[in-house]
Amino acid sequence: MSDYISKEQAVNRAFDAEHKAIEAGDVRGANALHEMAMRLNDLPAADVAPVRHGEWVEFDGEGTYQCTFCGEPFILMNGTPRDNDYNYCPKCGAELDFKEADHD
Repeated sequence: MSDYISKEQAVNRAFDAEHKAIEAGDVRGANALHEMAMRLNDLPAADVAPVRHGEWVEFDGEGTYQCTFCGEPFILMNGTPRDNDYNYCPKCGAELDFKEADHD
């Protein structure tokens, strides 16, 4: 989510730049920035949601893995989540990395 800014922030930054251009005597630049701010304001906002991150953790040594984000356990008959291209939790949709189980 950190790569996104709100439409309001983008418009405000364009207007701030417009005011700086006016103060610098750059009328042409100020007009261009004003036009850009108005066009930004007319654009629809993106419908974004933050990406949730977690890990697949094997917790029983018998093919049961758990999403660390939601805690949901999953039993795999063959292989690991990585072997089966499970990069996301089927329950909560979190993007998951694979973490090897700690064995003593």
